[in-house]
Amino acid sequence: MPYLLENERPYAALVIDDNEIVRDVLSEMLILEGVFKISEADNGEGGLKVVKSIAKPDIIFCDLQMPEMDGVEFLRHLTGLKYDGAVVMMSGEDERILASVEALGKAHNLNILAAIEKPITPDRLENILNLFSKPGSDPAPLATAPTLSKRDLNEGLESGALVNFYQPKVSLASHHVKGVEALTRFRLKNGTLASPNLFIPLAEKHDLIDLLTMKMVKQAIEDLAAWQKRGISVCCSANFAMDSFLRLQLPEFLFEMLEEKQMDSSRLTIEITEGQVMGNARIQLETLARLRLRGIRLSIDDFGTGYATFTQLKRIPFQELKLDRSFVTDASKDRASRAIVEATVTLAHELGMTTVAEGVETEEELAFLEDLQVEEIQGFLISKPVSADDFAEWYLSANPAGSVSLPNRPLRKLSA
Repeated sequence: MPYLLENERPYAALVIDDNEIVRDVLSEMLILEGVFKISEADNGEGGLKVVKSIAKPDIIFCDLQMPEMDGVEFLRHLTGLKYDGAVVMMSGEDERILASVEALGKAHNLNILAAIEKPITPDRLENILNLFSKPGSDPAPLATAPTLSKRDLNEGLESGALVNFYQPKVSLASHHVKGVEALTRFRLKNGTLASPNLFIPLAEKHDLIDLLTMKMVKQAIEDLAAWQKRGISVCCSANFAMDSFLRLQLPEFLFEMLEEKQMDSSRLTIEITEGQVMGNARIQLETLARLRLRGIRLSIDDFGTGYATFTQLKRIPFQELKLDRSFVTDASKDRASRAIVEATVTLAHELGMTTVAEGVETEEELAFLEDLQVEEIQGFLISKPVSADDFAEWYLSANPAGSVSLPNRPLRKLSA
């Protein structure tokens, strides 16, 4: 049927299930979706042979309950093979077991696209394949396997290799852009942008994280000032490592930068990842308290992913709580995630904190968050991170300026 070639998906799939009928049906559905390179196996061991072969699949559909080697053990072996494709786990088991296996796969650093109940419907399969073929989320091409030395990082920090991109945060009540989150990248010598996963650990290892953070924040404040001159009044969030608050001079450094640009301190929000552990709590709490007293806002980021959640909430005077995107993404299909989000939003409101949902990508997620009365959202549904200039042009082009059409779909997205 040559007409199918128009919609051909140029990658290979592997279907692993001990039920021949399930394999046949899923393979037929894949063909109808334009996937023509399909391998099959009736257990994990057979699947591993395919992965090791020259016909290495780009995406694997794997059942959980199989003889000889089940799906959980199969994931462990995939990790050992350094498999870099996508994985979809399937099962007729309870959804909480599926959620646990999905979390396990992600802990193995595997690209788990979904963990879904059988049987897979054509619509669900199409959504999964569309997710797999979705373009990369970074605002510019990232280096695939670059190397970076301490010297490279030092030279880059001095020469201005850090580049800030900004992702908008939108109020669900006013439909207006309330602020942005600064997300920094490192421009390599070949011109590509390196992900934070490459340069942040290196900066932490060689005690350069404070210098990196200050340069990122300085650029963010300069961009805020430039936007203000154009009539754009928004706040900016920036991520700080907990160790940064061991520097008693940090508040003065930030206040001086803000004063120099005639910027109100409430326009800057410091985000602290929830799982970060305090070192010298006395010094860190003193620094954080002084930042709050001078008007700088404090936000707890990735809430629900660490182990000191309630201790952090009690100790640190946070004004904002950011829901981790993994809970937002799963809330529409996983009862446990939904319950966690609902309880977290209720807790935040009881403590007088603003709630921000990260990673919002679908209308279903948006409707769920609206029902919970979450105050702000950010994510691809509105925009991926964009440059300072692109953000300013979009903001001013909206009517009224900085507005986003939320209730009547589709959303008006930023171009990048």
